[in-house]
Amino acid sequence: MRGIGSSGVSRTLVLLDGVPLNDPFGGWVYWSRVPIDGAERIEVVESASSSVYGNYAMGGLINVMTPTPSPRTFELRTQYGSRRSPKLDLHASDVFGRLGVAVDVNAFDTNGYQTVVGSDRGPVDANSTVTFKNASIKFDYAASDRVRAFLRTGYFSEQRDNGKRNSFTPSVEEGNDTSVTSTSGGVRLRLPDRSEVTVTVFSDRGTFQTNYITVPFTSPVRTTGLLTLAQTVPSTSAGTVVQWTRPLNARHVLTGGFDWRWVDGESDEVEYDALTGTTPVLSRASGGTQQSVGGYIQDLITPTERTSVTLSARVDRWSNSDGFNRETNVQIGLLSA
Repeated sequence: MRGIGSSGVSRTLVLLDGVPLNDPFGGWVYWSRVPIDGAERIEVVESASSSVYGNYAMGGLINVMTPTPSPRTFELRTQYGSRRSPKLDLHASDVFGRLGVAVDVNAFDTNGYQTVVGSDRGPVDANSTVTFKNASIKFDYAASDRVRAFLRTGYFSEQRDNGKRNSFTPSVEEGNDTSVTSTSGGVRLRLPDRSEVTVTVFSDRGTFQTNYITVPFTSPVRTTGLLTLAQTVPSTSAGTVVQWTRPLNARHVLTGGFDWRWVDGESDEVEYDALTGTTPVLSRASGGTQQSVGGYIQDLITPTERTSVTLSARVDRWSNSDGFNRETNVQIGLLSA
């Protein structure tokens, strides 16, 4: 996944059963959302896959595939580490006639660790900690040998403390809080001509909150920590992917389809005074809505076991709307921009 610079993290598309896991606003990935114990296989494409997946996959593709639910399956793994660090992973599934149900639960907590060595540590320093919970349930319905459908819903939350506190309000620590609710579903059809059509729809609603604490130079060192900025990023996204695939023969596969993505989000920021870090001085809100739609066709030819030829073409269209940016001087209530 290298070769694209520092923005590579937001240019690698991560999928769970074909559904994007990248944050719709920032592009980052919460790896704690990936149910590793419930994964059957993980497909990795190290090169750009933009022809099929659009600009989200300029740095490559990671697709985590989960198995179809198995009858009467229950797996529970518990761990406990130093620094009061319990972890739990649960995977359970069962089959009721044509309907399969799978549940995945992951949870972790830790008392954390100091990020500054003891000789340099000061009153502003606290433990760096993390707590996360992730749960999902998947329904898989086999209507026939040619038709299969799924529905998944999940919830993820994570709280991180980054190891610094505001010295004037010690209860305020630098950290990140995230919550995501997701829903996805899809249908796979096998046609008489050996071609296959998949239709997937998905939606995410999440909120990311963070704050920043600066530690100015003082004597003795690290005795003052000032809250400088608090940020809240709510976002909502929805999308659909339709793909048609037909093997023409053992060494020739034709693929085509289109995808649509809608994202609405904003960034609400509050800046604080430079003396105590307790008084809001500036409020800033910015955001908007983006829609993107793309269509593609790909021809994959494998003339020999060591040679493959890929011919592809893609067309995309983006549109931004309802953009805004407002800055308000909180102390005098004046809208400055």
